[in-house]
Amino acid sequence: MKNLKNISLAVFATVAFASCSNDDNNNPVVQLPPSSQAFQSIRQIALQHQTQSFTATAGTGVITLTSAKGVTITLDGNALTKNGNPVTGTFDIKFIELFDKGTMLVTNKPTMGVMPSGDKGVLISGGEFYINATQGGVQLVTLASIQLDVPTTLSGDPVDAEMLLWTGDTTDADNLAWKIDGGTAAGGQGGAVGFNTAGYTATFGNFGWTNIDRFYNDPRPKTQILATVPAGYDNTNS
Repeated sequence: MKNLKNISLAVFATVAFASCSNDDNNNPVVQLPPSSQAFQSIRQIALQHQTQSFTATAGTGVITLTSAKGVTITLDGNALTKNGNPVTGTFDIKFIELFDKGTMLVTNKPTMGVMPSGDKGVLISGGEFYINATQGGVQLVTLASIQLDVPTTLSGDPVDAEMLLWTGDTTDADNLAWKIDGGTAAGGQGGAVGFNTAGYTATFGNFGWTNIDRFYNDPRPKTQILATVPAGYDNTNS
């Protein structure tokens, strides 16, 4: 719960700082709330800063890449198709890895999972990932599994055998929803999470968003906290 509290305090401090500051003469300067478009742009820029780019060659067998943080990415270069045809030659891979809650917050990729009731519950995350492949700007499809080997040192927690694979449902482009991956959910990849002494192995069959998570579960009583934000701020610009 400490991390959740820290995020709440950080958000409150950010809004408060953005609402009023001082100029060089120590005169108060009132900051106007951002427009919805400006706020969305901030999120997009934050996501771009987290995006890694790779170039690989299709038709040459298994491709293994290592992310900036040390995640091993494995995919079959012989199992890629473009418009239904086998891919040959070089192609582009985009990869995003999110581990800390602050980055998840600013990129609008919250750790909230859809429960069977349809409500959303807080998730404990072992990492959120996005992987995609294109050639000449055309979307590619994989006919084989993609594998991510994720050290738990990146999330700061020991291996948790209750972790599951989740799929990012982007039906609402502005609000990513995490659903347990059973192959039947929207965008379901039919994958799974494996465990070893040093981390997780996530295996799935589609490009897109994937998450290694489980629901947060604490039986102790909860305290509800309500906050009023400054005038001009709402869920479209903050």
